[in-house]
Amino acid sequence: MQVSDGKNIAASLKLAMRATPSPVAIVTTVDESLRNRAGMAVSAFVPVSMEPPSMQICINRSAGAYDLLLRNGTFCVNVLGIHQNEELAIFADPARRGERFANASWQGRHGALFLEGALSSIFCRTILTQDVGTHCIMIGEVVEALVTDAPMPAVWHAGRMLAVNAGAA
Repeated sequence: MQVSDGKNIAASLKLAMRATPSPVAIVTTVDESLRNRAGMAVSAFVPVSMEPPSMQICINRSAGAYDLLLRNGTFCVNVLGIHQNEELAIFADPARRGERFANASWQGRHGALFLEGALSSIFCRTILTQDVGTHCIMIGEVVEALVTDAPMPAVWHAGRMLAVNAGAA
């Protein structure tokens, strides 16, 4: 076990979070012309409340998608299944930014793009933003949620996508 010496807590936290499995999603937004599209792979997303239905995402302010997400005020959290490993790879790699919306089936709705076949696509209208360190917390009121019956959810663990057997006890 590694113990934080108090001098490099950020590095210890990063290691701790890499060891913690989390769901993985692609967050997207698009402007009204449908020409300016942005998206990024994220593992920092959670529901906030059911009354009103709301979601929280945490976005690094240096991310390429940040400015458009903030300006548009809408986003979609596309929760991935294990069958979407290639989409994750494209959105997780800044060098592949030009490929992001070319390969998969993306559809526009509520000022964002959703990935057909994702486990779920949760459309939000931003109601609150708060900067914390390098990141911006965005809370969005859910305007629609689509859910599919894809068989295998995916989780991010130690820098790679893993399958979770939804039928396991």
